[in-house]
Formats: sequence, C-alpha cells, structure tokens
Amino acid sequence: MKKIFILWLLILNGLIAYSQQWQDIGPFERPAGADLKNSGFSANIQVQVVPVEGSTNPYIYTLSQLGIFKSTDGGANFTCITKKSTLPGSNLPELGFSFSRFYVNPNNINQILVSFSYPNPSLQIYLSNNGGIDWSNFTGSITAGCDNPVFSIDPSSTSDDIYMGLSDAGTSVYKCSLKTTLTPWSKVTSIPDIGIKDIVFVKSNSTPTKTYSYISGRSAIYERNAGSWALMDMSGISSAALINSDLGPGVNNIAYDFRITVNSNGTLYALAMPTQGDGSSSGITRQFDGGLYLYSPLNTKKWTFKCKYTSSGNHGGSPVSILVSPSNNNLVFLNDDYLNYFNNGVQYINDTYDSYNCNKAHADLRSLAFDPNDATKLYVANDGFISLFRVTSGNVAANSDCNAWDYLGCVGLGGSDIIGAATSPDDPNVLLANLWDQNASTVEFYPTRVSPNKWKTVDFKRSGEKRHRLLVVSTVNNKTIYLAAGGPNYANTLEIVAYNNNTNSQIKTFSTDPDGYPIREILRDPIDPRINFVVTEKSIYKYKNISLNGSNQLINSTPALIISPLQTIFEKILAFAVAPTDINKMYLQVLYVNGTDKYLNLYSSTLNSSNQLVWIVNRVPTSVSDLIVNLDADGIKGSASLSVSFKDPNKLYFTGKNVYKYLEGPRVFTTTDKGLSYNEMDRTGLPWLSDNTTAIPWSIICERGTNDNLYMLTSRGVYLKNDFMNSWDTFGTSNTYQLHYKADINYKSNKLTTGGNTVRQIGLKCPSQINNSVTSVAPLGWYEAKSNLTCSISAATNKYWFRAGSEIALTDGFSSNAGSEGSIFIHGCDGIPESTISYRKETEVAVNETEVPISESTVEKGVVLYPNPSSGPFKIKVTTEAGEVITNIILRDASGKILKTIDPSVFKGEIEINERFEKSTEVIIVEVITNKRSYKSKMINSLLKSSDLHKSLNK
Repeated sequence: MKKIFILWLLILNGLIAYSQQWQDIGPFERPAGADLKNSGFSANIQVQVVPVEGSTNPYIYTLSQLGIFKSTDGGANFTCITKKSTLPGSNLPELGFSFSRFYVNPNNINQILVSFSYPNPSLQIYLSNNGGIDWSNFTGSITAGCDNPVFSIDPSSTSDDIYMGLSDAGTSVYKCSLKTTLTPWSKVTSIPDIGIKDIVFVKSNSTPTKTYSYISGRSAIYERNAGSWALMDMSGISSAALINSDLGPGVNNIAYDFRITVNSNGTLYALAMPTQGDGSSSGITRQFDGGLYLYSPLNTKKWTFKCKYTSSGNHGGSPVSILVSPSNNNLVFLNDDYLNYFNNGVQYINDTYDSYNCNKAHADLRSLAFDPNDATKLYVANDGFISLFRVTSGNVAANSDCNAWDYLGCVGLGGSDIIGAATSPDDPNVLLANLWDQNASTVEFYPTRVSPNKWKTVDFKRSGEKRHRLLVVSTVNNKTIYLAAGGPNYANTLEIVAYNNNTNSQIKTFSTDPDGYPIREILRDPIDPRINFVVTEKSIYKYKNISLNGSNQLINSTPALIISPLQTIFEKILAFAVAPTDINKMYLQVLYVNGTDKYLNLYSSTLNSSNQLVWIVNRVPTSVSDLIVNLDADGIKGSASLSVSFKDPNKLYFTGKNVYKYLEGPRVFTTTDKGLSYNEMDRTGLPWLSDNTTAIPWSIICERGTNDNLYMLTSRGVYLKNDFMNSWDTFGTSNTYQLHYKADINYKSNKLTTGGNTVRQIGLKCPSQINNSVTSVAPLGWYEAKSNLTCSISAATNKYWFRAGSEIALTDGFSSNAGSEGSIFIHGCDGIPESTISYRKETEVAVNETEVPISESTVEKGVVLYPNPSSGPFKIKVTTEAGEVITNIILRDASGKILKTIDPSVFKGEIEINERFEKSTEVIIVEVITNKRSYKSKMINSLLKSSDLHKSLNK
C-alpha cells in the first residue's frame, strides 16, 4: 500500500498589469452642488475638435446637458460659450435634458448649430453666427419629433453646404448653405427615409484631391459620385458571417443598423449591426452581435468581412460612433459602454479611464474625435468628462501611475452584469463567471487569460433561469468541475458540471433539488478546498471530494445534511460562513420575523459532549430600533454578508444598514462573542453618499492570514481594512461606476477576482506591506511573515499552508505524517520573484515478493526527511522493523542518476546531508534498501532559495 505526502510546487503568476491610457482633461462649469466628475449627472454627449489656422492647439468643443463648452488650450481649461438663458425657450429647467447635438463649422468657428428637444415635443435647431453670443431659430419647416441629428459639412462645397441626418424613420437627410442661411433646410430627396446614423465627408490626401462622401441608415449605405447619391452594393455584407445558424428560426429575416467611418486614404469601414424581425408590427425581436466590414473605393470596391464585433456594454449598450485612425488604416475605434478598438481585425476593449486623482471610472462613451494635428490624440466624450486617449504606433501608450485592476473584459458575456467570478483552487488560470440577465443566464469559461476574447459559453439555460451562484470545485487533468445554482426567481436547482478544458465541452451534468428551497450560497471550505457547502434558505449541505472517475462519471455528488434548523423561527438563511481555522465553527445570518418587523439573527455551531454538531442562536433582537439588515439578501439595497476572522474564530464581520441612518452608505459590524453584542466598525474612508442607491454594500470577505485583511465589495469599488489601518482604504481604485458583487480569493495566484459590471482581478497586498510577523503558530491554517524575517515553524499535522513575502525558514524538526498535504507560498514582495519554497515527500513501500506481505510505511516504520530550505542541511532518519537490516542508501536525481551513496555501516538510524547539489537538480530521491523491502522518499532540492528555484524552473 502506498501513502503519499505531497507539497505542491508552484511558480506563481505575476500580477497582470492593466495599462491605463486615459487622461481626464476637464473639469467644466457646473451648477452649485452638481458633482459633474463623479455623478455623471451632466453627461457630455458629444465632442468635436476643430483645427484653427495659426494655432498648434485645435479648439475642443463639447456638449453637455449644461451647454456647449470650448477649450482653446488643449483641454486645460473649458469655458461655457452658451447659456440657456440666451436661447428662446429659456424657461427650460436648469438641469433639464435639453441639448441633444451641436456642430461647429470648421470653415468658420463662429458658426455653431445646436439642437434640443426637451421639454418641447419636437426638434428645435438654433444657429449662432458669433460664437454662441446670439442665437436664432434655424428649424425651418422640419417637423420631426424628438431626435438626435447628425451634422457634417461638405468640404468640397464653396458655399459651406451642411448636411443633417435624422434618425427618426419618418425623416431623412436635409441640406442647407451656411453662407446663405435665408432658407434653412431642404430635403435631399435621393436619400429615402431610412433613419440616418452617420454622414461622413472626408477630403482625400491624394492629388488631385477628391471628397469621399457616404451616408448610412437602416440597412443601407449611400455613396455620392459625380454629385449624385446612389445606394452602394451591399452584397458582401452577409448575416452568415455574423450570426450562428443555431440561434433559432427566422435568422434570415435580417435588417441592419450601420455605423460608418472613412479616412483621407479612402479606407471605409462599416459596422453592421444585424437585427431580426418577425414580420409583425412590433418590428425588431432581437439584436445580434455585429461585424466590421472594409470597403476600398480605390481597389476592390467590394465589402470584405474583417472580424466580429461583440458588444462590451454593461447593459447591452449599442455602438454610438466608429472612427478609423487618420494614420493607420488597420486601427478602428468604436464606443459603446466602453472604448473598443480593432487592430488588424482583432477586437480589444478598454474598460476604464483615469479621472482626476487616478480614480478609475467607467461611463457610457458618447462621441469620438481625433486631433486634426496629432493622430495620437483621440478625444472621447462621456458621462461628465472629456477624456484623451493616447494612441502610439497602432497601440496604446501605458501610464503606470494609475495601474490597479486587471480588466478581464466581458466580451462574450452578453452585456449583462456578472454576479460572481470563481477561480479553480488547483489552477488559477481557470476562471468562470456567471451572468445576471433579465431573460437568460449563462456560465462563461475563461481558460487561458490570453485576452478578453477567450471567454466561452459553457452553460446556457432557458429563459429566466438566472445562475446566481457559482463555485469551481477542482481542476484535475485539465477537467474542471463546478457548481452552479439558480433558476427562475432563485429556484432550488443545483447543477454539478464537469467540463473539458481542452475540448471546451461539457463531460457530465448532474442536477439536483436539495430541499425544495431556493439556494442562497455556494462556498468552499476555507480549510479543505475539496469540501463545498450548498446553502438553501432553510438548510445547509456539505459535499466532499466531488470528482470524476475513470469513466467520466461524477462521484461523491450526494451531500451530507449538516443543518436543518427549526424553520418556524426564521424566514430564510441570508449568509453562511466557516471559521478558517476550525471546520466545526460555522455561523449563520438568518432573517428573523416578528410580525411585520424583520431582524438579523446570528447562529453559531459547536460540538456537544457527544461530539455532535449543534446550533445555538446568539441574538434575537426585540426592538425596531435595533440593527436591521437588508430585507432580501439579493435586494437592490445590497446583500447580507458574513465573514469570520482568521485570527479569532469568535470574531465575525457582517454587513447591514441601520434604520435610523439609512442614507449613509455601507456599514460593517463586528462581534467577538458570536453575536451576543456587536459594534459598528469605523466607516472612515468608506463612501458616504446622500443617494443610498449608489453606495450599496454587496459582500465582505476576510483574507486568510494574520493581518485579518477585510475586503468590502460595493457599487463604488472595493475597500480594505485591517487591524493595522486606522481607516478604510480604496483597494485598487474605486468610484461610482465600478460595481463589485462577489469576490473569490485564490491563494496560489495571490489574487482577488470579482464579478460586477465586468470581471476584474487584482493582486492581494503582499504580507511584507503590513507590519506584522509570525514567530509561533497554531497547527493549522495560513500564516504570514514579514519580508526578510525568518518565520520559524515546527508542526506535525495533516494539513498546513504558509504564506510569506520573501522567505520562510523551516526548523530542522519540521515533518509531517505520510498522506498529509500543504503548500508554502512566496509571494514575491520587494522584487523577489514569485515562487514557492516547498518540498515534496512521497513515501513508497516496494514489497519483496518472496519475503513479506504488504505493510504500510508510517512515521514509525519508514523514511522521514528533515529539510531546511534556507540553510541547507537535511537529515535522513530510518526506523526499521525487528530483524530488518539496511543494505544500501542511495540519493538519485529525477532521471535516476546516482548523486550520492551512503555506507550503511556508518548509518546509525539518522544521518545529516550537508552537500550542495547542482541547482538543476530540482528533485532528490532518497532510496533506502533493506533485506525486506525498499523505501523511497522524494523531495525538492532544499538548498535552493526562492529566486534560485524560480530561475531553475524557468531556465
């Protein structure tokens, strides 16, 4: 029989830096009390950059809900050039949604057009001939409803002919001369009523010059040749390249929305957004991901499919504009909820931009414009900002000052919020995310982390089945097992899924209904990753060692019921937690009902005198003035959450709101007596807002380690606090637009992964960054050591894990029983390469068939190794049975090459090895041969330091 002790050897992945390329170039004027920067209340909906003769700085114009702003110094300062009081209809509310579009005549910057439609029921257009001082109505006979027109001037016109397109399907394209404005607008009859998206005129850089002229609308693109507009040949744009054939009936009933862009080289791109109609009066039934097509008027004069476009929007945002680089025909920018760019037919997504003080934000991007004098400067209008995106040689320029979160994208995630993201305890590169969508939900698989385009849909459910909880059980032999829970209205379905990472296909799916109540949580035991808990509203189940057998059959998929409390005393379980140092210490948050009042109860588990697990209620509030939590664990005001301290298993952290301080944002409470009393943690550093809907606490999670790092996930980012910090601190970057629901901590990669309005990752703080050390430890758990501090640990236990910044030294007496497992992680603080100092001991008994029957090798009978990774020597100790005589002791490398032999005559039961072997000798096999059997022990070369080991394994 063979008993195995394994200490995993890992080289940790480095933190993937996400380079920011944004520069905030505001701010703008705003009314008193309006936070234009953070609230997005006065969103900028358009930007135009106009060259000015004799100036190296073009003028930057932007339109917000407050008016038109102009910068003459490259964005350093903006001045409002129009006030609502100067416009007819000045009784508009000061913060009303009035302005919709504007246009500055590039041939005469004093001429500005502006449109607005609220509160008037129809579109209104005004013209200024003196830079915004005076305005006159320029609507003419147009009777369109509320609309967002697009404007563009014809550079080949000597009379400054300007075109205006309306997206209303009942109107189309209008034209007028800005040099003779007596007759405002006349309809361009050669363009039908197709609902206009883009009008583009670009003067070529060839000789003689020509003007490329295109107009796009619903399912059509028109080109002007010899002064006449004609429909382009659209035969090269096919729905087959954009839509999967298995999406259901009617996929051929396709119409398109087109966004177009052209540069001075004549390179024309069209973004085709297909929509499917059912032939009824209701029109569109669904919109699909689109495709990017290229048209060359100088060469093929045909449309060529470049790549598929997948919406990156958090809420399915549609593309607002598309723009090809003036200097790179292969680089195309597109904005929806994010900034997308296509480089040689590959789609990339830029998640966030840096606002002032490196505050990373996301906002709906509205408009794009290149600097006419500098093709490396792309200006973007968005919610409350004008931002500058820098482009260098077709790529983005890095700004390391604000690096924080590693954005993993939401390409393929359907534009929905991500309820959670889960990593594999065996392979940090395996990442799953589950969506929250009003119509359907999927589990998405991210096996490689090469780029955001690598997401794969692995589990698509029927309409309305939200997969609101997700946990990865294991990844073995590149096969991942995960648990997903959900269904209509948080139903009781639990699925156990085995997935083949190589073939991107499911191997096995097993569905179960634990107790008929909705499943509220799935979580991993903090001590043993092979134990998983499934929490319903009334019960808790424990799964142990779910795995696949050799026939790909799921085994151990029947759980043990560990709690079914008295269901009459509470309405539902809200949260569940296990102490990270004792599996028998478990805690519940439940919703206690007393008439119309609902309170928080805390239950704790303990072992009774018969070694049975029992539950004790620790708190029963009796007054409405007492602590109130959110009435629904997944309601819009946040989520109930519970976490247990690593340092003190009796200390709990939990979230809630106080009925008398409802508007003051997230609140975290602690109890050190299992809930008999509680205190609110100091909220210094947390977002305090008058608008309670924008500072929602979703969950908390306590990191394993002596620092008790506590992370709070909110609708405004992630915040960190521990025993050595006087206040909460922003972890990474946090702001209004950074939503985080659930977190997963992977201690192999030393990263925190969250799901929210996208999937993000960030490295945990290195243990060296907090002034704390460990010199003696309990026999079980995660332990941290300060950088460059020897952490002497002696333990003999079945499971242990050690974490440190740069070094951990094990005493000579350190050993563990055969069959135990553990890990020692060096996280690479202070420039030390990320790696793991550990050893592997594998005790194997080889039976002499003619001598004795099989017997086990134990600590008493076998080989024990005593390694010391920091100082070098290790000892071999052999305990033999009666009559057993050692005949040989051999040290080999992994290939079998003999490194050293030891004369058994000098061996007196224990010997110390002081030799230094080559660094390339990563594994040492110690073989002890007796007259009855042979013993083999395997270990990592203990003479290597973390940096040497890193180099050795990566040579």
